[in-house]
Amino acid sequence: MKDETWQAAVNMADRLANEQYFDPNELKKALSYLVAHGGDPQRFKSYLKVIQSREAESLAHSGKTRQYREAVYRAVMDAGVAGSGAELTQVVALAARLVGYMLDVDGAFRATELLK
Repeated sequence: MKDETWQAAVNMADRLANEQYFDPNELKKALSYLVAHGGDPQRFKSYLKVIQSREAESLAHSGKTRQYREAVYRAVMDAGVAGSGAELTQVVALAARLVGYMLDVDGAFRATELLK
C-alpha cells in the first residue's frame, strides 16, 4: 500500500469519526456497493451522490440516514483518491476498519496516533 493511500484512509476515517452525524454501517454499505461493482470510481461516486440526495429519502431507515450518507459522500469526495478503482476500494475499506476502532474508544483514540 502506498503512503498516499494510507494517509487518505486515515484522513477519511478521522473525519468520519468526528462527524456529528455518522453511522459506520452506511460506510460499510457503500463499500459493499463499491466492491460489488468492480471498484468503478465513477459509478461509486454517482451512487453516493444519489443516495445522499433528497430523492433517496424514501430509502432511509431513520430521520438521520440522509445526514449519515451525506457525511460518507463528503468524506469520499474530499479524500481525493485519484488512482484506480482498486486504490479507492483500499482507501474506503481501510477507512471503514479504522473508523470502527476510533469510535470504539469514545474518542480517546485518534488517527494521528496511528501515524507515529
